[in-house]
Amino acid sequence: MVWRVLVFACLTATAHAMPYAFDYDGEPAKGLDEAPVMKTIRDDAEAKKVVREWTSPDGRLRLRSTETEYRRFPVTEYVPELVCTGDAPTEIVDDFRSLCLTRPSARTVLRALHGTVNTDRDFAPETPVLGVGKGATNRYEMVAAEGRSSAQWMPWWGVDFDSGDGLEVGLGWTGAWRADFAADGRALAMSAGMVKTHFRLVKGETIRQPSLLVFRRAKGVTPRQMQTVIHRFMVDVKSPRDRKGELIHGISAITAGGGNKTPAMMKKIIDWKVANRMPFDCFWVDAGWNGPAHMPDLISNCGNMWYNFTGDWRFNPTVHPDGDLGKVADAAHAAGMRMLLWME
Repeated sequence: MVWRVLVFACLTATAHAMPYAFDYDGEPAKGLDEAPVMKTIRDDAEAKKVVREWTSPDGRLRLRSTETEYRRFPVTEYVPELVCTGDAPTEIVDDFRSLCLTRPSARTVLRALHGTVNTDRDFAPETPVLGVGKGATNRYEMVAAEGRSSAQWMPWWGVDFDSGDGLEVGLGWTGAWRADFAADGRALAMSAGMVKTHFRLVKGETIRQPSLLVFRRAKGVTPRQMQTVIHRFMVDVKSPRDRKGELIHGISAITAGGGNKTPAMMKKIIDWKVANRMPFDCFWVDAGWNGPAHMPDLISNCGNMWYNFTGDWRFNPTVHPDGDLGKVADAAHAAGMRMLLWME
């Protein structure tokens, strides 16, 4: 059975459609004809949240889209999930795109930022022009393939259409992803999602795909002005708060590399914090603590070749003979701090 899904979630009553897209059982098909089942789960002064669901013709796969339209900000959030609803496994789900949008525009400016891979181009902006005109290109891609969502590219970009309005898109995913842009002089096609999806679900399984934040920039609002709106939204809506509603601020950490700092050396750092009344609230043990027995270099806090041992959860017994950091954690807690252990 072939089921090609193009689920149109309108940004506003007048905005262009925003579909998800994926292949089911191998090949694209004609599309989804039936209207989704829709349920409103929130409707107040701050936001309206609805859940829309579509079920495949074979009855084994359900696409669930949780969509939140925020009332005080021009933004909609999309969270797609795939659910196995039958007793048998689903067919193969392939090439899922959390974003698959086509918008009329002869000439579109893409605003993107490089991520960080430790080069002189880290966080540098890119503003390619897609469509017609001098210097324009027809295709552009951004691929963050390292497994870090902000490696080659930051997972956030803007597009400015020739009509004067635009979109700001944030992709909610902590792993590898890609975004593709194509223009033919009449319209811009934009898609984004994981670098690769190819899987089936078994009975009872649910899997989430990358979520989206889509901001609508109106005519007359500059991209710089839109940044202020986005920052305010992130503080007011997305930043964590405590039970009293107060913002939870970022941690203030004192850090020790895990590669060539023994527990006794880490304890001296904590003692220094206490003796000097430094207001740190976290003791952070950084990379290099893990792997088989090996002697790291004495210059780098993380030790030489620390990246060869990421994913190995053993403590390097040469530096950490106890096989844990229990004494360090006890000292950190006694000093009024929490303990954080870096891992990848």
